[in-house]
Amino acid sequence: MVSLAHALFAAQEPILDLSFDVNEVRTTAQTVRPALPLATNVFSVAYWVRPLDWRTNPCSSRWEKVSSRLVLSDGSGYFDGFRTGLEGQDRYRPFFSIGGEPNRKGFSAGKSIPCEQWAHVAWTWDGAQVCSYVNGEPSGSWPCTLPLTPPKDRHCVVGRTGYGMPPLPCRLETVKVWDRVLSQHEIDEMTL
Repeated sequence: MVSLAHALFAAQEPILDLSFDVNEVRTTAQTVRPALPLATNVFSVAYWVRPLDWRTNPCSSRWEKVSSRLVLSDGSGYFDGFRTGLEGQDRYRPFFSIGGEPNRKGFSAGKSIPCEQWAHVAWTWDGAQVCSYVNGEPSGSWPCTLPLTPPKDRHCVVGRTGYGMPPLPCRLETVKVWDRVLSQHEIDEMTL
């Protein structure tokens, strides 16, 4: 029999928990994983990222003028599922996009991250409100009651997706997804 304490602890575990060697991995190519088992539009995404200067770390000449770069997608994040990454050139602003036809929504955090600096980015969605956090500090919230459209392509991608989104030249330490909303305390704990 599973104890209540064990069941509560298990419920706290992320449904995606990836770690990278920050000294060796430069994420400019995709890492494909099975689609996330998200049943509702209640979840959280968090990652430690260090964006590299796109001028000295180009991903490919085809994408040089595209300012949005992807960290994680489950589905396209345009027609279905969601995606998150950074947009900009000298400083990057985290973004989060919820896909769906005919409706889709995109959100940009109120704080940006300079090139070559580590930052912790978190997004939460409780089915009614999307919230962003940069280095543990709230950086925006928006009403959003869209239904989560399950990904048509049954995979989750770290580093790149199609639909006009190039990879982000960056270093990643962790990428995590939970099927619940993280508390401010939990987000604070991750930034220490």
